[in-house]
Amino acid sequence: MKRLIKKPIPFVEKWLALPKMYHWGFFVCCLSAVNFMVVLEGWHTYRQRQTLTQEISQQSVELAHQEKLLSTLKKHSEQRELSPQRTKQIVTLDEQIHRWLNDEIELTVYQWDFSSRPILQIQLEGQFHDLYHFVTALLAQQNALSFVQLTMEKTESGKVQSHLVLQLKREE
Repeated sequence: MKRLIKKPIPFVEKWLALPKMYHWGFFVCCLSAVNFMVVLEGWHTYRQRQTLTQEISQQSVELAHQEKLLSTLKKHSEQRELSPQRTKQIVTLDEQIHRWLNDEIELTVYQWDFSSRPILQIQLEGQFHDLYHFVTALLAQQNALSFVQLTMEKTESGKVQSHLVLQLKREE
């Protein structure tokens, strides 16, 4: 059989003389290098899917809350317990309160009570600094809300748990 390569190449001869384990290792490294971008793109897609799933679940919880509030307001509006101005004021306040909440504050209880005068109960957990800014923003709403109760206590995890009871001021 004629030689395919007329001039011997020392590097290739040495490489071919190595055990098969080295050949397989080199093959796996080359394959990994080629597939690295595919694996990296798959990981990036997986992370995006997780983020989107988390955002969708958060938005569905928020939507459920908005639907519940809307149905409650409709019920009380139909029973003539709330005027349209009062309903609009409650919806505006609700939107503002949810805007003031940041990712550092965990909202555990958020409930409106329309029995006599509209009362809002909020229970939060987070760092004191974040809760301070939230309560300060609520205090700025002096013309619409009045504080009935505010309690804060430190939990074992080092976070602060607060319970707020706010009452909607009467229309004048």
